Amino acid sequence: MESTELNSAGKSTLVLNMLLNILLVSSRQTKLCSSLEKLSQLERDAYLLGSQFQNTTTGSVLRCVKECQIYGRCLSFNFDLTTGLCILNERTKMESSATDLVNLMDYVFSDISGWPPMSLGGCATHNCSKTEVCRELNGSQSECVTVYCGEPPAVHKGEVIGENPDFWNINASVPYNCSYGFAPLGDRVCQADGSWSAFTCQRIVTCADLKACNSNYSDGEYWLRIRNVNYQYVKVYCTGMETGSPFSYITLFGENYSYFLDTDIDKCSPFWKGKRAGNTTFSKVKFNVWDFTFLHGGEAFAATNGLFSYFGRGADCRDSTSCVATEAGSFRIDTTGTGVKVVDYLTWTNGATVTRSSNGNVIFGSCRGACAVCKPTGAGFENGAISLEYDTNFVPDYTTGTFPVCKQ
Repeated sequence: MESTELNSAGKSTLVLNMLLNILLVSSRQTKLCSSLEKLSQLERDAYLLGSQFQNTTTGSVLRCVKECQIYGRCLSFNFDLTTGLCILNERTKMESSATDLVNLMDYVFSDISGWPPMSLGGCATHNCSKTEVCRELNGSQSECVTVYCGEPPAVHKGEVIGENPDFWNINASVPYNCSYGFAPLGDRVCQADGSWSAFTCQRIVTCADLKACNSNYSDGEYWLRIRNVNYQYVKVYCTGMETGSPFSYITLFGENYSYFLDTDIDKCSPFWKGKRAGNTTFSKVKFNVWDFTFLHGGEAFAATNGLFSYFGRGADCRDSTSCVATEAGSFRIDTTGTGVKVVDYLTWTNGATVTRSSNGNVIFGSCRGACAVCKPTGAGFENGAISLEYDTNFVPDYTTGTFPVCKQ
């Protein structure tokens, strides 16, 4: 025969719920200290530090309990008995440091796990996530509403500025620092559905990267951080930006030329007459941002009288001592005002006489006779490119170029 009497555990739960309901409707909850003594879940004159995520004035302890219970994120609460302020916490007492629970007059603290549902209706058995809050609809119906975003996804070459909490409010924007050679593309914002808007740290090393960063960019001067020189800013001229394969150049300000000398006297230049002679001047020179080198090609920004000659070369094919004149095939490199200069260990072939300015910005080479081109060789001229170094004495005028700003 089944017993009609409640067991002791059932009686205890019934008594607790009756007491809680009485306290919930009390208009003087904040002053009923004797009633609070009966709630074993509460710790008197106690306050948990360092884990609050939301404050709201509920006026009573039990309404504070209810407020905590509808948040998936809420694991405990502090309540101000004087003002009725309810402070929701995202950690329990056990999850916190022992020193975080401090003594504070007129406050009570409690973990939420020991409380039965406080007239939650449809939210009584909700399983809302930590980024959601339960909202009652009608009677036994409820819904989980997103009120936070979780921790934002990791960003390659990007770090959050300041603290990076586990939860972010809707519409909150996350500030990032991008590593050298990268720039922010987009805004990382907590959206209404709890997802994060698109954001990346866009690599900006080449002119192609620059175009991918901002499709509005056209041909012009841009300040790019160059990896090979500890990400110093170097002003690079990007051309062909309307194409899929833009090129990089360094704009030159001094006199830069390559002079291949010929003569009209047959006996002096029987092999080259009219075939190689020319004087080419350069206003810009092709630049490899990855290797930090000048490339020998590139006629786009060169003017030639005669035949085109590569940058940094000279030639003189007069093969008789009787044909030696005061001038000779020659070249001149002047990187003054560019922030770069040719490495000091670069050498030239075929007996070229080479002099350098004291600061290394200007190089002049004279090439006489031998019917051979005087050109860079050996160390500093790997794969046909002239190696460069950053000019530490250079004082840049940053107003002369554009700093990349990415746009989606």
